Amino acid sequence: MKQKLISLLLLTLAIGCSTSPGTDESAAKLPNIVLIIADDLGYPYAGFMGDTIVQTPNLDKLADMGAVFNNALVPQSHCAPSLRTIITGLHSAEYNVIRDRIRAEQRPSETQGLSYEDSLIWESEFQWRAMPYFKTLPKYLAEKGYVSFQGGKWWEFDYQSGGFTHGMSTGWTKEDRQSSDFFYKLMGNEGLKLGRVTNQPVFDFIDEHKDQPFFVWYAPDLPHYPLNAPEKYYNIYKDQQLSESAKRYYANCTWFDDQIGELNTYFKENQLMENTLFIYVNDNGWDQAPNAEYRHDSLRWHNGGPKGKGAYYDMSYRTPVFFTWKGQIHAGTVKKELVSSMDILPTVLDYLDIEQPEMLKGESLKPNIEMSSDAGREKLFGRITQVFDERSRETYMGSPADGYWVRTQDYHYVQVLTQDKELLFDMKNDPMNEVNIAEQNPDLVASFKNDIAQWKQEIYKE
Repeated sequence: MKQKLISLLLLTLAIGCSTSPGTDESAAKLPNIVLIIADDLGYPYAGFMGDTIVQTPNLDKLADMGAVFNNALVPQSHCAPSLRTIITGLHSAEYNVIRDRIRAEQRPSETQGLSYEDSLIWESEFQWRAMPYFKTLPKYLAEKGYVSFQGGKWWEFDYQSGGFTHGMSTGWTKEDRQSSDFFYKLMGNEGLKLGRVTNQPVFDFIDEHKDQPFFVWYAPDLPHYPLNAPEKYYNIYKDQQLSESAKRYYANCTWFDDQIGELNTYFKENQLMENTLFIYVNDNGWDQAPNAEYRHDSLRWHNGGPKGKGAYYDMSYRTPVFFTWKGQIHAGTVKKELVSSMDILPTVLDYLDIEQPEMLKGESLKPNIEMSSDAGREKLFGRITQVFDERSRETYMGSPADGYWVRTQDYHYVQVLTQDKELLFDMKNDPMNEVNIAEQNPDLVASFKNDIAQWKQEIYKE
């Protein structure tokens, strides 16, 4: 036990130390923070992104009040690794390297005395139980006196694992592993009721902690499958010239938006808008063109078309990110520079004057938001570990894969080693990635391969 505590302490210090709370700083001056994470809301399908069909008036109003980055990407096209990046600020590939090292360090002490069966369970579950060893956004904020709430999608066992003081996800038992709804428990358990059933737990938390700065992880399981929005949302689209799968998906998008409307109303009625920083991001992409029909194809119906979740196109990773803080962030700001979901945590730290640990490769977007900079990323790198394709029809999480991608303002390059596949797309002339131009551009392909090799050296020390 002593060895475990020492290892945990050293790791926490290594992963990131932040400044201590200032003794003369009034907690009342610190902004409340609400991080809104949409689940499978593809980047085109919102009014503030230019969509003229999908109705998202509440998101639109919130986005228009702040600064929108319309060219942001997440590192993987699946929710679990994407959410880990948001909560830790680490690239998902870096997170996995650190997690595997911790697992090796902890295995001798944690499995000592366990039965063979229980040791196998410990081994397989560690990927869902590793978060306590990482420095997370709630842990940084706690040093400034914040209380925090987790609600919605959460793969990391229970809310305490992420350093939240309050929350909805409560983990599972050994017996739960054999139950038919274990996957539901794995994704967040009771937390998945947020939005789809009620927002009341969030309101109760805020009511209890209005005298303290608070952080809310608002990640409802929407517009995620099942696409079963209440009739009033479906009726908005039912008579339009759309495919049935588009009607169902767009209805779920509007259902999600209505939950944001409830948040907005609550914050206005409680005079909380002026001192709250709202942040929005989506966990991965989704592909549902107005006339594309996927209901006959469960793989596409559940995962958002051929270019959505679990794929490797630009649409699979792209998300808008916006920051809204009434009176502090200039309304109506639209930014086109290339940015990453890794940049969200450093931006929050910057606004709170918390020093960013050197190991975090994210960049604060505060200068961009304040219009003193328009510099973005020259290149972003991503990891491919699983894909939804014809081989994965019977699996929840897709087929195992090994691959990488590089995104610049001009190009999206994909390397899928397990399929011996290379793709290169011209983002200026082919933003929907319809034409693979890899064979016609061997020099560009070679350059991107070299970029990936250098990035892998940095991440994996190869």
